[in-house]
Amino acid sequence: MDIEEFQKFRAFFAIDINDNIRYEAVKLIKFLKKQKIYRHIRWTRTENLHITMRFLGNISNSEYQKITEQVSEKTKNLKPFSIHLASLIIFPSIKKPIVIALQPEPLTQLIKLNQLIEKGLTNSDIKPETKSFSPHLTLGRITRRRHIFEPFEIELPKMHLKVREIILYKSDLTKTGPIYTPLSRIPLEIKSRI
Repeated sequence: MDIEEFQKFRAFFAIDINDNIRYEAVKLIKFLKKQKIYRHIRWTRTENLHITMRFLGNISNSEYQKITEQVSEKTKNLKPFSIHLASLIIFPSIKKPIVIALQPEPLTQLIKLNQLIEKGLTNSDIKPETKSFSPHLTLGRITRRRHIFEPFEIELPKMHLKVREIILYKSDLTKTGPIYTPLSRIPLEIKSRI
């Protein structure tokens, strides 16, 4: 038996963001850091900003290969689509805050993409996700859970994104925070070659 088979690693599917969104997100984080209400937040590092599509937990090398193949097969006919980051939210709610995030819209194609990922994972013998899908770009994690946020409105700049691929990332937890390494890029609408 291959020893590497037993060495599992944390992984997740996500959509990477473009330079404009990264710039605007970092600018927004800098602004929020100056507000007293946001002092109990561990902010996301610039290089770790992404839109989470599905957290996988710990997977093995053989599971990784199968997942990549199956998810590629399921998403190959989905056309690239556009979204924009429309609002700043406290997730899952203001009364039970875990993260502060940017919420993408419209959700239709993101939900469809998530469902296709789930089908690929089911074919890879990965347990179905029990939580409802809520795509978001995490700006920071709230470290003081009892902190109550008041409803707020912040005018956001235009942040548009063309989704052309999903990425399977490896997540290594370190003392200074997680390090995300892209393992596989799965393009949408793969044209069959004749």
